[in-house]
Amino acid sequence: MSGRMSVKIYDAVKCEGCAASGLCGIDAGDNTILVATDAVEQFKVGDDVVVRPIGGTQWRAVLLALVVPCVLAILVALVALACGLSESVAALALLVSVVAYYIVLYLSRRKVEGGLKWHVESLPGI
Repeated sequence: MSGRMSVKIYDAVKCEGCAASGLCGIDAGDNTILVATDAVEQFKVGDDVVVRPIGGTQWRAVLLALVVPCVLAILVALVALACGLSESVAALALLVSVVAYYIVLYLSRRKVEGGLKWHVESLPGI
């Protein structure tokens, strides 16, 4: 059974290379993230842990945060230009579609979080 646990990140520098850092909120200055994991029962409050993405978590984050909006922008621009709209109107349509996409992504963030899985392991005593 999958559970959720709250993890406070002390060394967010290590999240720089993680494609999912934008979805978990680390880059927004929030040092506490909610992690979906099957190992919630193994930990108690105050345990030092290492959190790593598993499965396709990083690739799914890249897909949702970067690839989909880029493809959407290109498609909207091409369709607008093919319909005979001016370049400025096509550019405006492109911007509106990308902003709308990110708003929808933000509003559905709880559902997106459910698909992101993490491996949590205890750190050896420090």
